[in-house]
Amino acid sequence: MKRKNTSPQFLRFFLSGLATAGIIYSVVMLCVGYVRSVQNAPHIPLLRSDAERSVLFISSYSESFDTLSAQIAGIYGVFEKNNVICDAEYMDMKNYDTPENEELFYITLKYKLEHHKPYDAVILGDDPALEFAMRYQDELFGETPLVFFGINDTDRAHRAAKHPNMTGSVENFEFAQIIDLALKLNRTATSITAVYDTTVSGLGDEKQFFALKERYPAVAFNAIKTSDYTRAELGNKIAQLDNNTVLICLSAYTDKDNRYHSIPETARFFYAHAKIPVFTKLFDSVGKGFLGGYLFDFYEAGRYSAQVVVDILDGKDINDFPLKTDLPSHFYFDDSQMKRFRLNEGLLPEGTIIVNKKPSFWNQFHVVLMPFIIITLSLCILLALMYNYTRQLRAANELNPLTLIPNRRIVLETVRAQIKSGIDFSIIKIGVDGLKTINAFYTFECGDYILRELAQRLKTIDGIGNYVVSHYSNEEFVLVLKGSHLSKNDSLLFLLRQIISEPFNFAENQIFIKTNIGIVNYTGKDDTTVEEYFVYVDNAMIAARRQGKNKTMFFTEEMRKEMHTKQEVAKILEKACNDSDGFYVLYQPQVDITTGEIHGYEALVRMKTVKIFPSQFIPVAEESGLMAKIGRIVTEQVVKQMVEWRKNGFPLRKVSINYSAAQMADKEYVSYLKTLLDKNDIPPSLIQIEITESLFMGNQKIATELAAEFNAIGIKLALDDFGTGYSSLAYLTYIPVETIKLDKSLVDACLQENKESSFIKHIINLVHSLDMKLIVEGVEHKWQYDILKKLKNDVIQGYYFSKPITSKDVETFVPSFK
Repeated sequence: MKRKNTSPQFLRFFLSGLATAGIIYSVVMLCVGYVRSVQNAPHIPLLRSDAERSVLFISSYSESFDTLSAQIAGIYGVFEKNNVICDAEYMDMKNYDTPENEELFYITLKYKLEHHKPYDAVILGDDPALEFAMRYQDELFGETPLVFFGINDTDRAHRAAKHPNMTGSVENFEFAQIIDLALKLNRTATSITAVYDTTVSGLGDEKQFFALKERYPAVAFNAIKTSDYTRAELGNKIAQLDNNTVLICLSAYTDKDNRYHSIPETARFFYAHAKIPVFTKLFDSVGKGFLGGYLFDFYEAGRYSAQVVVDILDGKDINDFPLKTDLPSHFYFDDSQMKRFRLNEGLLPEGTIIVNKKPSFWNQFHVVLMPFIIITLSLCILLALMYNYTRQLRAANELNPLTLIPNRRIVLETVRAQIKSGIDFSIIKIGVDGLKTINAFYTFECGDYILRELAQRLKTIDGIGNYVVSHYSNEEFVLVLKGSHLSKNDSLLFLLRQIISEPFNFAENQIFIKTNIGIVNYTGKDDTTVEEYFVYVDNAMIAARRQGKNKTMFFTEEMRKEMHTKQEVAKILEKACNDSDGFYVLYQPQVDITTGEIHGYEALVRMKTVKIFPSQFIPVAEESGLMAKIGRIVTEQVVKQMVEWRKNGFPLRKVSINYSAAQMADKEYVSYLKTLLDKNDIPPSLIQIEITESLFMGNQKIATELAAEFNAIGIKLALDDFGTGYSSLAYLTYIPVETIKLDKSLVDACLQENKESSFIKHIINLVHSLDMKLIVEGVEHKWQYDILKKLKNDVIQGYYFSKPITSKDVETFVPSFK
């Protein structure tokens, strides 16, 4: 009797059972995950109805300083929840630790405070800002509450806390903690060497370090001041230290050559030169070259300071907040450095955060290795089924692959159907601001998470009736509300803001986003196309962005007219650009205030056949991408005119040509200008390029490289519209210009008849101290000329001498003093 072969049946049974087990396991896990998500769903608070309060944050350093992002995250995380607006000013004392820079900052801040509504409070970040505030408290801040944090010099912090209307916290780096651990890891050490610079923060570190000398009598306390050495000398000095030394890097931002070095750059430098482990207190440095350290929590410092401000604004007495000296720090150590120096990880304190640690396969999976294999096989089957189903679902519904909500095509079809039905609807477009910054700071995975989470929030809005939500483009979402249209006070807008304002929790970080919302309503009374509606809602969103962050704008009839006007102007500009004779150039004389002779001219473009003012067509040219063409046209006309003047025997003077940030798209402009000058034998010294600070906003690296290109061919730069921007004085420290042009608005505001303007005088002295020339624009009266001459200004430009004139009139123009 033959036995029946049951192997195939067993195999099928086994595989079926395996897949079933995987499916059951997955379903159970999904259910558990769902329950947890419900339990952990964020609570949406009611919107605040109290008026907005404003706070000024003064940072000692620049926007790119290593610890600033954590500070700002802590500060703004509190202020976002409490309806507080926060402005920021940056002293940039790491890059420019000079009295001149502090004087520049003082003048700038004083001017802004005099022309800004009073702030409700001021936050001071790090030692230089506190020292500045203590010096000028009565003059600049009066009785305004001042809250400081991140202070290395504890003596200064204690003195400040005794000032009226001032309190805060210290960067209480407990040197004893790291020294104890360092001596524990290196029991043969006979000395401790601290490395620091002579900045205000560095000198604060010095005090804290040597204050512990008596606590460790068995070891010698030594110091290496980076400001006493060049980078090469410092490397040699560090390389000479042996295993009998505990080396601690406290602050090494500047060297003997007064060059600034970032924290990651410093960490790599020590890694390359030190033959012994390097301990540190520098934020975000472990894992980049240092062994480890006890690092101060700058996020918590910023958060605490902001909360103190909010409590004070809510009515608490500032005297109820004594100096805070116990803000948290955490031990961080680099596993790769521990292995490099063969240090015992078991000696590290409990709770130490280890970076660069690569867990072994066995340590990770030895408990669940075999069950994991089985579960993996079953999940593979389930995932294959789910993948196939998801792919079919996407194909059927055309979902966005990242957020799994309808994409652009679906929402366009929805709007098209609504128009055809004639039923009212509203289109709401939401643009997420700063996603690139989030991607850069937290990784792209974080940015994707925020988009997915926001999509789910928008997808599940309760109580608003029939609507469609779409992931319209990378950073934009669109909601189509069917059957009604929105008004400015509609509850849906408040609900949307609540949903968006809730934090996004990613990898133990709470991230808050800013959005701008544009809205257009359809009432069934026009023949506007789908495409036009989306142009309208996009314009409304752009208008909201211009108003600031977290703003909402409805598309209006005025916007429609403005769009139409811009379109017409753009058509005229396009035709003028293609026409060989569409533009002409006027020249406004610039007069040397000392000699009364012509210093030069500013070239000003005008339209030839159509009377449209530059203030109207220049912004349209910048938005429409025509500015690069116009820039070349003006440049060519100026150079040709200089050739004509020379031919007529007219002595050539310097001519200034305006350069817009929109022209940065013309990558070959500098080369074009050089070729034009060489071809016509015009010296580069007779051309000056006028730029504005907007050129550097968000494009500092590219703009600096562009400025270097101009200088390389002998073209000098002038900074135009000085005084109209938010931080013009700060830009003087690194924008490579030879001439400053003081804007007419500042002249009108600060220059008064029969009164000497100390502000204008300070600016003239400061510009001269930087070895630059100052051209004052908008001079229209003799008394203005007399004051500026008395103040020893260099050059003036304005209707007092002449309006812009033709190239022919230039040849006969002689300045007259009325």
